[in-house]
Amino acid sequence: MPPSNARRPPRWLIPVLGLLIAGLAVGFVVRSLSQDWDRIAEAFSTMAIAPAVVGAAVAAAAMTWIGALWGSVLSERGAPTPTGTAVRWYFVGELGKYLPGGIWPVLGRGELARRSGAPAGPAYASTIISLLYLYGAAVLTVACVAPWLEELPPWARVGVTAGGLVVIGGLHPAIGSWVLDRAEALSRRRLNITSPPWGRALLMVAAYVPVWLGIGAVSWALAVALGFDVSPLGVVGATVAAWLAGFLAIPVPGGAGVREATFVLLCGLPRAEGAAIAVAARVIFVAVDLAGFAVSAPRLRHLRKQPER
Repeated sequence: MPPSNARRPPRWLIPVLGLLIAGLAVGFVVRSLSQDWDRIAEAFSTMAIAPAVVGAAVAAAAMTWIGALWGSVLSERGAPTPTGTAVRWYFVGELGKYLPGGIWPVLGRGELARRSGAPAGPAYASTIISLLYLYGAAVLTVACVAPWLEELPPWARVGVTAGGLVVIGGLHPAIGSWVLDRAEALSRRRLNITSPPWGRALLMVAAYVPVWLGIGAVSWALAVALGFDVSPLGVVGATVAAWLAGFLAIPVPGGAGVREATFVLLCGLPRAEGAAIAVAARVIFVAVDLAGFAVSAPRLRHLRKQPER
């Protein structure tokens, strides 16, 4: 007997919930800025250009590295892809993260790769696996810098440390296969995703750690540009934790507001200063996404299916 649809929530619920959460978080950030607006406005008016430009360059490099690593996973999954092509697909497909619901980046990149000739299985599997690697690296990074996050509650310190151990253990093929089997049972469809060897998975997670160090360095560069006295490790840790919170807030488009609010709460700075850094960083990363799309979209190179032998 087919399952009843009576208990399914209406389709509009998740987008509305996401917008509501985003609105509350944005309101918190705006209120934080308003607490010392005159000084924040002065800091922006006298902002040092060189550190801000360096921050923008690091942001672009970090996003490009994510695309390149996805290309590596895509190739390993049976769809050999030049790095430049993967990066262009990444920037074009990644704009989906600004839509409500966390599925759109997966659909964007995966579908773009599929329509360009990659088999559907590797196209979608590589996107999901690369996201797991990316945010697994985020958990490990936060766990390593947790001692410098003075505003992080003790329970959260224990949580991220345990999360780091879970990431390392969860990458083992035996555990990964069990999780995939459960996911297939719940979705009632064949996912065609296999767990990579443990050593290779750990290596890929480690390869994503520089991405998070770069993303955190952007916040630090902006703090320097604005003349704020900050702890580099504390700012990096707060930034990575904020991105992780934004990712977990699945209904919220691009983690808008959630990311900034989390940074304000964890960075250890006065709230107005933390909000200023978070908003400036958001502007830079949106600009990088838009610039990457503008450069990549006209220059897409599609995979060509190899003739069968």
